[in-house]
Amino acid sequence: MKYLSVIVFLLFTMGSCQKDSESDFESENEEQIFQGAFGNNDEESANLELGNYMLFGYYTDFVIRLDVTEISSGEEAGWVLTNYTPSPGMPSVDAGRVKANQLEFNWNPSHDRYESELGGDELTTFLKEECFGNNVSFSVNRTGFDFFNEMYIPEEIKIQSISHNGIVEGSYTQKIDRDNLQLSWNEDINNNNGVLAFVRWDGTMNDSSLGEVLDNEWQENSIVFPDTGSATIPSSLFDNIPKDARVDFNLIRANFEIKNGIDGRSYKTYGISFSKRKFLLIN
Repeated sequence: MKYLSVIVFLLFTMGSCQKDSESDFESENEEQIFQGAFGNNDEESANLELGNYMLFGYYTDFVIRLDVTEISSGEEAGWVLTNYTPSPGMPSVDAGRVKANQLEFNWNPSHDRYESELGGDELTTFLKEECFGNNVSFSVNRTGFDFFNEMYIPEEIKIQSISHNGIVEGSYTQKIDRDNLQLSWNEDINNNNGVLAFVRWDGTMNDSSLGEVLDNEWQENSIVFPDTGSATIPSSLFDNIPKDARVDFNLIRANFEIKNGIDGRSYKTYGISFSKRKFLLIN
């Protein structure tokens, strides 16, 4: 499978080797594990092609993610993820009090997960107004331990225009010429990571049945380009995706940081926004 990218969700610098007295909080991850990012599963290739976005693919003990997503209809939704796992595949456990600016994440023992104090439209508004386009302070606090990181979260990304050849009747799906795809979005002059175009094809064709879709492997391609507000998307973004394929397109802007705390755990903090569209490739 061929993956594309040209160059974006994480957390904190190496401190002392002090460990918590509670073994539940000791990291079993001696080195970073790369699990693949945006269609690129090769660590060396991802480093060259994805830049900062490569960090999305690293396993870390602790993750704090801020997310705002815009879909084809123009609707937006914000959500957050806070998670601590001592090693890959293990269930999340309580690791202390967590905050992003003034937003608190509290451990819910009934659900075995962290939950934010805001939800729905309130959470979306908070993320859009207080986090994206601003410096955000992330902190983790428990007895005898404090973790802190402040980082810039790029502005929420929004597609402003796409060159297309009409809309599939009864849907938001745009008919796209892969050889002539022009795109514009809201520029963030403070974002040094570029923006990421990411496509995913699950095997769906314009006339596919569900059974045919399930029999196909997914194709994922990505490319990173400067955050200048407009670009001509190279046709190579759609390599290995045939004519008449229905494709999910994502324009992404993010910033990731990964750091180690004095407890020996790895922390990933990031903010990421998506502007999503549905495409039908006409050639």
